[in-house]
Amino acid sequence: MKVLRFDTMKDNPELIKYKNQIKNNGPFEEQRLITDLVAELAIALHSKAVLESENAALKLECQNFKFQIAEYERTSNDEKNRLLENVKESQVRIQEKDMILAKKDVQQLEEQKKHIIEVNELKNAYYQQRNLFEKHELELRNTINKLKAETAEINNNYKLCKENVETLQNKYIKYKSKVKYAVGIINTLTSALRRCSKKSAMYNKECQTISHPDKNIHEHYSSCCSLHSQCIVETDKIVLAELFFKQHPSSDDIENVFFIPENKFNNFDNGPY
Repeated sequence: MKVLRFDTMKDNPELIKYKNQIKNNGPFEEQRLITDLVAELAIALHSKAVLESENAALKLECQNFKFQIAEYERTSNDEKNRLLENVKESQVRIQEKDMILAKKDVQQLEEQKKHIIEVNELKNAYYQQRNLFEKHELELRNTINKLKAETAEINNNYKLCKENVETLQNKYIKYKSKVKYAVGIINTLTSALRRCSKKSAMYNKECQTISHPDKNIHEHYSSCCSLHSQCIVETDKIVLAELFFKQHPSSDDIENVFFIPENKFNNFDNGPY
């Protein structure tokens, strides 16, 4: 059975049809139609009540949804605000960190700049020291070469001096032996001269013992004796010298020059006078 809607009953063609059937049919049929209409009305009212309850439930659910939406919006707004605050705080922290990092970067850049300046200064000082070292090394090499040359010259001079010293030592040894021979010869000559002086003194003594009555003759004889004694001494010296140079005409070899056999002077004991 179709349920009639009350909002459209006036213009409903079925209602008009029912009305016409009631007019055309008898009372029984009319009663049946009314019963049907009442049943339909009850069904419609029940449907209306159900719909109203459903509508109320839907309204309540809608209100709940609105409340949930409002709560969600509030929560979302709070969350959004909290997130915004967190974002702002994060941005502030990020900015602070950026500032700190920027300061650190500036400090690091300044330190790097200082290090670069120090490195450049050290490089310049190193190059200066290296140039000075190379210059000093060149001077030292020149000095070393000069000293080596001087050392070589000194070594040569030392060798020459050593050879000269050895030569002089050999000469010294020879001259020492020659001086020894010369001292012996001088002693021999001295003893010979002493013997000559003794003979001269004895001759003077003999001359002084001779006297003459004439004073002038005696003085003349005394002066002659003295002169003759002096002549003896001088003659002895000349004889020794002549004997020496006759035996040794070359005086290069002192050992041969001063070596006079002692028997050459034995004849002076008797003397030519």
